[in-house]
Amino acid sequence: ILIIDYYHNRQTIVYIILDNEGRVSSLKDRLIKVPSKFYSKRTVTKDEYMYLWNRNIEFDNFSHSEIAQAMTMLSEDRYKFTTDEIENCEKMFGKETNPLGKLFTEKVAYGMDKPKLLELLFSFIISNSSNEFDDKKNPKRPLVKILLKIIELASRNYQPVTKDIWEKNQESGWFGNVIK
Repeated sequence: ILIIDYYHNRQTIVYIILDNEGRVSSLKDRLIKVPSKFYSKRTVTKDEYMYLWNRNIEFDNFSHSEIAQAMTMLSEDRYKFTTDEIENCEKMFGKETNPLGKLFTEKVAYGMDKPKLLELLFSFIISNSSNEFDDKKNPKRPLVKILLKIIELASRNYQPVTKDIWEKNQESGWFGNVIK
């Protein structure tokens, strides 16, 4: 919470993307209600700057074969993950904690580096970016839609040149909900 608040105080929007696991939904609710420690007239963030996946970023955006391929690459080919294994993990989602991580650990005997897995999955999007949009230039994956929203927010986030402008920005509701 403090890092988000700090960056919003420094006039930098933080967009939060969360897997829907554990008590994450309560964290989301808390973040949009907690007053800022740096600027008491606003909350830490706004609901619009947070996205909660239905399940997790992997299952909501990537095919079983893409996840299997990325996990195989992550294991440095120590194990070849199959689409059936990934499908079983998806079925176990919500019934057990982190089924992909558990499968990875069972097969290669060390923990899965999720940021590295996401880097590999994102590389699939980047390497085939022309296939990520339909005929009308609409993104096919929810993740790409969110990335476009983040780009739009960043492009409208002008840095203040005076303290008065900084204060108006903080009070505007741009970084968090206004507290009256």
